[in-house]
Amino acid sequence: MMFEDFFDTDVIEEVKRNTKTKTEFGLTVQGWEVVYTNVKCQLSAGILRATETGVINSSKNSYKIFVSNDVEIKQNDILIVNKGGIKYKFKANKPIKYTDFLEHQEISVEEVEKNET
Repeated sequence: MMFEDFFDTDVIEEVKRNTKTKTEFGLTVQGWEVVYTNVKCQLSAGILRATETGVINSSKNSYKIFVSNDVEIKQNDILIVNKGGIKYKFKANKPIKYTDFLEHQEISVEEVEKNET
């Protein structure tokens, strides 16, 4: 059974990583670089949970993304995910890789505002 048969319901359109590069003049430039495009995945939404007591509208969905181990997602990468035509923007937490009969990785992600990157 292949991973793709299970987890190809949704698409990570872009994985962006904050990278630092040195210019020819020795300056360090920081910016967002697209490291992957069109990665098949499955986006799973968890239950609502309150993030802070006493704050209005403080509930957040908890989301997880299941994706092949072939993709090297790193903590703090920004993922643009398309699920059924709706686009979501997430920040990745540290991936957990599974290497049992169904190799895949599970990434808990947080939804971020559209203008954060």
